[in-house]
Amino acid sequence: MTKVPTLTSRDVIQHLKAAGFIFDRQAKGSHEIWYNPIIGEEP
Repeated sequence: MTKVPTLTSRDVIQHLKAAGFIFDRQAKGSHEIWYNPIIGEEP
């Protein structure tokens, strides 16, 4: 079985930014809402 790579929150944010997502707002706790204006959807 192959190992799934470990991603930190910093890694995820870098990938979101590279895909064109922008930070929309802070949700409850440490959750964040990111938005892609090109496709008009939240992840």
